[in-house]
Amino acid sequence: MKIPSGFVLQDLKPYEINLELNRIKTVVNGQLQFGTLSGSDKNMDGVMILHTFKMANVEESVTHALGSVPIGYLVLRNGNGGVIYDGTSTTTTNVIFLKSTTGNNTVLMFILR
Repeated sequence: MKIPSGFVLQDLKPYEINLELNRIKTVVNGQLQFGTLSGSDKNMDGVMILHTFKMANVEESVTHALGSVPIGYLVLRNGNGGVIYDGTSTTTTNVIFLKSTTGNNTVLMFILR
């Protein structure tokens, strides 16, 4: 169902509102992905990970279970201000390798598919 231009919510019948809300839920719920470097448009998709880096500048494996190689990561919370950066090992469909410039650093990050 497409809502005609100029309509307001009050103009719609309850079942029409429900249909639109379900359509929005279907698009948004579990279907979000960022675009890729190749330019393909997507929503965003990934997993939220809470990880504690034990030592400074030592590569650690972070299990993500995406089932595909991630395109990157977003640091959302950083326990002690260390910089999170790529490790040297090859990222896989289940593990990403990262380092932190500080030890004992708990980080909340979103690993992107």
